[in-house]
Amino acid sequence: MRVDLSFGELIELWKRDPTRLFEILRPLVEEMLGPVKRVVEHATYFNPNGPVIVIEYMVEVEEGKVGIKILHGDDPVKALVEYYEAERTNFCSGTKGR
Repeated sequence: MRVDLSFGELIELWKRDPTRLFEILRPLVEEMLGPVKRVVEHATYFNPNGPVIVIEYMVEVEEGKVGIKILHGDDPVKALVEYYEAERTNFCSGTKGR
């Protein structure tokens, strides 16, 4: 799903309330997976030089949990590679390990 928000707009929305940003995707997620029971921000990666942002949520639905990512970058594949590299080297912020 494409959402027309700039890097700056995504950052501002995330700063206000990370889980509210998920609400943009809720209708699509519920259409595909059924009602959402719970949403928790899992991890976030920023690269202002990219500019790249990846925000991952753990979403609980009837069937279990699924990871949903919001990303911004010129190259989505490169953005995900950066995110997973940052995750591997502990350069992501988030709730992992808590």
